[in-house]
Amino acid sequence: MKLILGSLLALCCFAADAGPWPAKPVRIVVAYPPGGGIDILARQLADKLAAPWGQPFVVENKPGANTIVAADAVAKSSPDGHTILMSCSSCSWPTLRCPRTTLPS
Repeated sequence: MKLILGSLLALCCFAADAGPWPAKPVRIVVAYPPGGGIDILARQLADKLAAPWGQPFVVENKPGANTIVAADAVAKSSPDGHTILMSCSSCSWPTLRCPRTTLPS
């Protein structure tokens, strides 16, 4: 019984409050040029999420290299959960299989 109580107490002590999310503006990186279907969907999503979550959602288009440019930008962003990649899964498959870690100059 003491072991169970001690374990529960230890778990409570180590539980940390991550705080509210989002704490700053959220970037939605779209892997296609403005005006396409994914871009329109991202902009509608940004409008719907901004009001209830109290932070602006900024849509940023990064087309090129079969979605690798946008995926690279999101992968290199800070790991705080405030950057989202928006792409279609069939087009992003080559990005996942790309052996390069950076784009060629």
